[in-house]
Amino acid sequence: MGYSKIINTIAASAFGVLLIHANSDTMRQWLWRDTLNNAGHYAGNIYLHAVASVLAVYAICTLIDFVRIQLLEKPVFKKLDSKL
Repeated sequence: MGYSKIINTIAASAFGVLLIHANSDTMRQWLWRDTLNNAGHYAGNIYLHAVASVLAVYAICTLIDFVRIQLLEKPVFKKLDSKL
């Protein structure tokens, strides 16, 4: 299997995704109970809700991490590298 920039970009954000959505019990409760209402979808089409909600959370957190990298990490590292 060869190099894939898209796969490596998404994989690099995996730890960021974990930190964003599983940082605290408050965040987990807000996301999974209040916002996505997982218990409320138990009687309906739970499989579609489970897959769609996980993919949406992962995609949004990956986007947040990508923006963080572009706006914070790269400029800071560039500034640090110029001082060395």
